[in-house]
Amino acid sequence: MVAAPVLKVAEHARGATNWGSLEKTILKNGCTQVRDLQCLHMALDKFGEDLFFTTLLPFICDEAASYAYLFSDPIFVIDERASGPSRTVEWSQRQCLCILCNAFLCAWPGRTSDNCNSVEQPDLPSINFDEMMHSQGNAGAQVAKCEMFLHYVAKQHQRVQNGDLLVRPVTFVRSQRKAPNWQASQAPLCPITVRPLHESIDAAKDLLRVDFANESVGGASIAYGCVQEEIMFACHPELNCARLIFPRMRENEAFILCGAEQFAEPAGYAFSLTCAGPYEDKSPVVNGRLRSFVTAIDAMDYRGHHAQGTNGQYSRSFVDRELQKAFAGFAVPKTLDAPSTLGTGNWGAGAFLGDASLKALVQWAAASEAGLLDIHYFPFDNEVLHRDLQRISESLIARGTTVRALCAWLLNGSMQPGVPVLKQVNDAFQLGLEELGA
Repeated sequence: MVAAPVLKVAEHARGATNWGSLEKTILKNGCTQVRDLQCLHMALDKFGEDLFFTTLLPFICDEAASYAYLFSDPIFVIDERASGPSRTVEWSQRQCLCILCNAFLCAWPGRTSDNCNSVEQPDLPSINFDEMMHSQGNAGAQVAKCEMFLHYVAKQHQRVQNGDLLVRPVTFVRSQRKAPNWQASQAPLCPITVRPLHESIDAAKDLLRVDFANESVGGASIAYGCVQEEIMFACHPELNCARLIFPRMRENEAFILCGAEQFAEPAGYAFSLTCAGPYEDKSPVVNGRLRSFVTAIDAMDYRGHHAQGTNGQYSRSFVDRELQKAFAGFAVPKTLDAPSTLGTGNWGAGAFLGDASLKALVQWAAASEAGLLDIHYFPFDNEVLHRDLQRISESLIARGTTVRALCAWLLNGSMQPGVPVLKQVNDAFQLGLEELGA
């Protein structure tokens, strides 16, 4: 069970009228592990302190204090042992706002980065914002993410003032799937559309979007992180509510997050990340739900944790693990009515040092087996995939290649480290394509 927030933090913070008194109040009354909140201070300088202290801070405190009546029942942690309906939680946008306002005030006991893994709550990520708001880490990105949160609060405040009760649901699913028998599959490979370089997955809101996740959902989204997952969670703050209830995911699991709205526009990437201002999410609302679907899957991390280094990823055991993980994320429960087109890209091929071409083939096989109709692949800055993946996919589909045939090759242990994977596919399947994989 999740411990209730310390509501006295909201009570004391409501009287803060300037930066110094707010920082003192949070550090004294909140559940923090830091000495300052300087990144928040810098974000407020950019956002506007007058608006914040006169309007938004009282709103934040009121929403945080509403916990007692918004959550009449205890909130339970959902781990891998849960089953059936207990693996799904649905909160209103108002409830998500309450959770996040308490996180801003650092009111969740035992849920900072240094002390959230207790015996009672193993493997839970942090939920309080103290690590994101203090001066250590990656100040530029942390300031940007603080700004994004302020735009979220401002938008929700405006809606409440206009009579919106914020009842629209946001759904969090811990999805578990048994791996299929890949080499017995008769499923055909689905079509792939390769999107232009530098186009963002987040712009394709009509798709089932892949979150290149950490095993702890959100990764360092409310700390120093500034790559795909962390940026997605900063722009869609409601996604961070999953951190309250989901311990780290296991190999046969994915987190499916439905209905989260985008409130801020990012600019730049990684250490150049900035906040470009508020964002108006035009995703349609169907039957009272925002059509927004994110599937979070964690790739293998090859940063020095395996004796074989990055070469280990071509082995049968590691490829099999990635196939299982991708399938767990792509075989979305039918009851969620998610899009049948997948939006993905270079999963696990950045900081985790995975081979982007190998991961593209793994995702293709898993999506085809899961029954998705097609894939939109966003290569971002990978010019090889941008040039060659479309040709490879069209050639294999034209030959009637099945999931079984592709997986037989992926799992046979014949891949050669150091040789471009798409060139190896071209040779193995005798496609006769030229100028591949340079």
